This record gives sequence, C-alpha cells and structure tokens, in this order.
Amino acid sequence: MDSPAQSLQAVENENAMGLQAFSENRLDSAAAHFQKAIDADTTAYFAHANLAAVFQRQGKHDDAVEDYNFAMGLAPDCALSLYGGGDSLIASGFPERAWDYFSAASRSMRGYPPREPPTKEKLVPCAICDELLQTLDIATTFKLLHDSAQIRYLILRGILPESFSKLADMHDTTLQQISALPKAPYGVNVSSLTGPDYNRMYHVRIPSAVVGDALNKNLAPALSKAHYSVYDSVLSEEALDEVLAFCRESHVFHRAYDGYILGDENGGYGSDALLRIAEEMQTSMATQIGQHKLRRLMVRKYASDFTGSDLRAEDAAVTVVLFVTPDRANLERTSGGISIYDEKAPCQRSCEGEFNYNSGQTELFARQAASPAVVPYQANRVVVLKGRTVYASQPSKFANQFEDMRLVLTFMFGTA
Repeated sequence: MDSPAQSLQAVENENAMGLQAFSENRLDSAAAHFQKAIDADTTAYFAHANLAAVFQRQGKHDDAVEDYNFAMGLAPDCALSLYGGGDSLIASGFPERAWDYFSAASRSMRGYPPREPPTKEKLVPCAICDELLQTLDIATTFKLLHDSAQIRYLILRGILPESFSKLADMHDTTLQQISALPKAPYGVNVSSLTGPDYNRMYHVRIPSAVVGDALNKNLAPALSKAHYSVYDSVLSEEALDEVLAFCRESHVFHRAYDGYILGDENGGYGSDALLRIAEEMQTSMATQIGQHKLRRLMVRKYASDFTGSDLRAEDAAVTVVLFVTPDRANLERTSGGISIYDEKAPCQRSCEGEFNYNSGQTELFARQAASPAVVPYQANRVVVLKGRTVYASQPSKFANQFEDMRLVLTFMFGTA
C-alpha cells in the first residue's frame, strides 16, 4: 500500500500527464491519467473536474455532470466545474438546472466583497473564466455611468445601505478620469483606478419568480415573414413587472461596449422568472420554436441616446428578442426597434466568436447587405428570428432616467 506521500505524488504525476494529453487533444489518454489520479486520491477535486472536462469535450455530458458535481462537492468555488456543469446540463437538455450552476459560478468570479479568483492550478483551461476575469478590468463611459446610477437607485429604494454610496462615487471619479480618452467609449482598463471593486455583483434580485402565467393566452403572430415573426402583448403584467425589476436591480451587466452593456448567464443573468418565460414561449410559440431547448439567455441595456452598432447573429436555431422598457420612455417612436437582414452572417463555426464582435466583419456586412426590414419598437413585443438571422438595433432616443433605459432581452433555443 502506498504511503500518503507516494499517493500524493501519484496524483500530481497522473494529473500532470493528463493535462499534457488534454492540451494535445489526446482525450482517451487524458481521461485515463485523470482517472488514475482519482484512484490514487478520490478527494483530488481538480482530477474530477479535469476528467469531467474530457467527458464534456467527448460529448459525454451525463458523465461530465457527475464528475463536475463531485468536484464541486470538494471545492464549491471551482468555476471550471460550475461553468462546465452548467454547459453540460444545457447540452443534456436540462436548462432549468443549469442556471443554478451559472449563478454560483458568477458569484465565485464576480461576488462582492471581492474574493481571490478561483485557482487555475492543476486544472484544464477555462476560457469562460479567463474572459470573465477580463471584464473585471475593462470599463466604458456608459458602463461606469450606468453602474453608478444603479447603485444610487438601489440605495434610494432601501435595497443597498447608504455605505455603498462610496462605490458610486468611485465609479463617478473613474468616469471623470477616463472620459477624455479616445478609447473611453470602447473600453479602457481601469483596474489601477478602481482596484478590485469594479464590475462586481453588488446585488441580484431574489426571489425573482412569477406566480401566475408568464405569457398571455392565445398568442398569435401580428406579422409573419420568411425568417422572422412578430408577436405583441406577450408577457403578462406580472411577468413584465418582474423582468423590469430584475434588470433594474441586478448587477448582471458585466460586458461593456460602445453605448450599451450586456449580461448573459456567465455573468449571473438568469432567474426563475426568465426560465419560466422561456418555458412558456416553447409552448405558446411552438410553431416557431419547435422542440428546441433553451441554450442561452442574454440582456442588453442601452444609453439613452444610442447611435452605435450592435449588429449580430446568434448561434441558435431560434432567437427570441423581447422589448420591455415602457413605451413612454421612447422619445422618438420611429426609433429603438431592430433592423433584420435577409443575408446570412458569414460565420463558419461560431458567429459569437467570428462575427458579432469583429467590427471589420460587421461593418463590411452592413455596407454590402440590402436594405433591412425594420420592426419598430413597442414594449412587450417579441421578434422571433430563424437560424443565424442578422439583426441590429436602430438608433434610439429614450428618456435619460435610469428606469427608462432601453432593455432588449434575448432567448436562444437550439443550435444553428
């Protein structure tokens, strides 16, 4: 029988060989080494997480969830296990379970007060973790303006204590310091100005649920075209109020762009109410959504006077876009909707990775494409897009109040 020191050395050696094999995409060899590490010490959480990552890459998502769960039991803040477990649950068709994993992962990465980032030692690479860590340093003028206003909004409503005003002041001071920089609208590293307190989850609205129906009954398309449909008066009053409250109160907008901010499941965006809405969409819009399962959630919030570009296409079989900000906030009724293009996005594998944030690609596409169709803004309106349909926000002018910022929610079903 091996001594404790020998067992520890066996774990280290087998895990190291597994990491090397994983980096070379020799997955069977990597799995064998990680399993030997586990056999030497069943409490080696990193070996369980690494084995799960192999299973995930092999498409064995049930096995991946089992080992990710084992790793989480040993190391609850292991972001690789949390994000990986969520992704595998979605791939297995259980999105309603996945968002608990994403929520825990985002708290481990973005929680407040700040924690030490989860260790990456002895673990396979976690691309989502690395991307999210970068958002903790990068700010735009609109992101700083929004986050300061959100903190003060929560203080006024008695949700955050007055002591949080120092965080709002920090955002205001940083905004003043970077506002004259040419790149300020597009993203500046502010870590030396803000320290670790920037872009944290100061508050997330809990509970966030809907008791009655989330969607109104007997929905039918107000407009049907070849690659998109429009529905009006979609959410029930209760669901609409809950979505607005969640988006106003929750610090889930972790990614900053020119004139808008974005939140998704990786940064903590998601709630019981949003999952309930997605579930009822599958039933009420079955003709458009079919059997496709929810795979992603996203929300965007815009500056009151938005003239930038957010042109994009989703890697989904069906994308549902929902407008929720009250119509009274829209100061120019001919603006604020979305433009929809006939031409497909030039994506080989992933529009998210190859197209959506590649300004050269999106600008070239917009120049060469035919004039798009326009769906005007209307609160509680849904636009259902098929496949990788390209769409973009129109320029918009909304009231310059925190509660009146233009909100666009996106639900993605299936894969393109």
